[in-house]
Amino acid sequence: MTTRTIHVAALAIVTIATAAGCRALPSVASDPGVRLEDAALEQKLRQAMTDAYPPVLRATHRTILTAGGRQYVLDGYVLARQPRDVRLMASADVGGTIFDVVRRGGALIIMKNAAGLRLPWLEGAGRDAAALYLRQPSERAVLVRHKDGSAAVVDEPGNGFRDEFRLDTGSGRLSEFRRSGGGRLLYRISFSGERTFPDWPKPTPARMLIDDYELNYSVSVLVTDLRPAELSGEVFEQRE
Repeated sequence: MTTRTIHVAALAIVTIATAAGCRALPSVASDPGVRLEDAALEQKLRQAMTDAYPPVLRATHRTILTAGGRQYVLDGYVLARQPRDVRLMASADVGGTIFDVVRRGGALIIMKNAAGLRLPWLEGAGRDAAALYLRQPSERAVLVRHKDGSAAVVDEPGNGFRDEFRLDTGSGRLSEFRRSGGGRLLYRISFSGERTFPDWPKPTPARMLIDDYELNYSVSVLVTDLRPAELSGEVFEQRE
């Protein structure tokens, strides 16, 4: 695989990502939910979120990025460790690493950026990986019931943001994560396609759809492999 081929593949992603532009953010539905005092149900839902993934893991993805009316297929490789360490490496069909980013303690570290992708886009990619595998409600989060009967754990992390973890009350499985602010929906992940993996027999969502309304892109994720791992801090520091 030549450097020129890798550069062309990365340049295509730059074109897609920068072509997306801005759009109006959707309004948040006027159903914030009613506070529900049910300690047993809240514990069940919190435990289901904790059990969905190993606390330290390796995962591989097949993803489709949609932005600017175009699509691009990427392969992703994720290393994650609770509570806040994650590394995401992505390559295109033609081969070669397009980007390699680390989020550690909330800070972004760019390990590789083959064609100079914009910083907000790389931040979004790192944030996506962390949101899929590491995001958990804080101890301050509260349980609410919506008009349709669904339950959610709602968190307010500060700066006017509202995080909502919507769950299926029957199984306790996470079905959707939403972040809103200023009355607008900023970010959403839908979780579905639960399955087990040979090295992780607990049911876990294998299909995710990410919609970033601020950066104006969506990513469809298919998890092809997921397993517990033993990762040292060096894994989140070393370059290829």
